[in-house]
Amino acid sequence: MTAFILPLGDADATDPERVGPKAANLAALAHAGLRRRGRLDHSGRDESRHLEPLQRIIDCGRAPAEEMLEKFRGPWRGSVEPAYEEYAF
Repeated sequence: MTAFILPLGDADATDPERVGPKAANLAALAHAGLRRRGRLDHSGRDESRHLEPLQRIIDCGRAPAEEMLEKFRGPWRGSVEPAYEEYAF
């Protein structure tokens, strides 16, 4: 069975036959472009690290909104108030 969600760094993520030409280009360009800039943080990581939150969404298969909705229907018991503490930045 073929997975519908692929990690951006996966070779299949840049295969136009697998994900379509636009998605393949986007994945390849995002990683390559951020690496190519050569801008490193204090830990020596390039800017492609900014794609990590998107990768986490891809890995778990759920968007943050889906996670929040599950909490709203469950432990938050229909209140949005807990979101202000849990999701504040």
